[in-house]
Order: sequence, then structure tokens, then C-alpha cells
Amino acid sequence: GGVLFPPEPRSARRWGQVALALAAGAGTLWIAVAVLQSQGLVVSRRLVNLPYVLWNLAYNMTILLCFLVAEAVPHFVAAPNQGTLASARRSVGGGGDMVCDAVNRNQLFLFLVANLSTGAVNLMLPTLRASNAQAFVTVAAYGAALSTIALVLHVRGITLKFW
Repeated sequence: GGVLFPPEPRSARRWGQVALALAAGAGTLWIAVAVLQSQGLVVSRRLVNLPYVLWNLAYNMTILLCFLVAEAVPHFVAAPNQGTLASARRSVGGGGDMVCDAVNRNQLFLFLVANLSTGAVNLMLPTLRASNAQAFVTVAAYGAALSTIALVLHVRGITLKFW
């Protein structure tokens, strides 16, 4: 973790380097999975075989890349009259990562939305018969939608509490 995400200040150049490293690693692993599958070694969760381990690594590196992009976007998107979204957040004393702050602000609401969304996805899509690509797109869209909801509520200063 310390090699890929050193505790140095965040800069566009450093984020680009980390994103490139994640993309290269994930791409290499996805290619390795494809080569192994072309040789007849299918991904098997039950056997926890090499294709499964490589698939899991590739998938998680791809998700980390998506999270990195989601965290980097507020640092480059302009906020009204305040520079960027990240600089606006710093000026009001926000700490930590913006996505984490956004989730922490409305945890119960996001938990309920996530549970309802999971049920909706399971009712609308044949998830047990989905291909790898369909499953990845579904999970990525699900994560992006939840993160977007959290960020929009956070940026607008909305806190939803039911007590």
C-alpha cells in the first residue's frame, strides 16, 4: 500500500502515475486471465484456482482505479465561485477523502439505498447467469451510482437523518 499510495501530497502528476500503474497492472492481469481461459482453465471459485485468483486481483485493481478516479474528479471539477470542489471543501474545514466524508455524512440513508438497489438489481437482472462483463458493469454502475448519490448530497450540504 505504501508503495502504490505513498503518504506524500496529492498532485495531478502523482495521481496520474498511480492510475497508470493500476491500469497497467489490471490490464496485465485481465490478459493473463484471458490467456488461461483460452487454454481451457476456467475461473472457478470452488477450486480457487489460478485463473480465479488472477481474476480477483484484476477485478479489485480495476475497482481501485475507479475509486481513484472518483476521488480525483472533485480536485479538478470547478465549484461555483470557489475554485475546485476540493478547495471549496478545504475552505469549510472538510477533512479526509471526499467520498469517505460523503458516505459518513449519510450512512444510514446510503445503507438503505444500497439494500433497495441490491434488491432491484436482483429482480431486474438474471445475476446468476450474467457473464463476467455484465457482472462487472453492473457492480461498477452500482458503486458509481451510490458514490454519486453520496457526493451530490454532501456537496449540497444535505444530511438525511431519521431520528
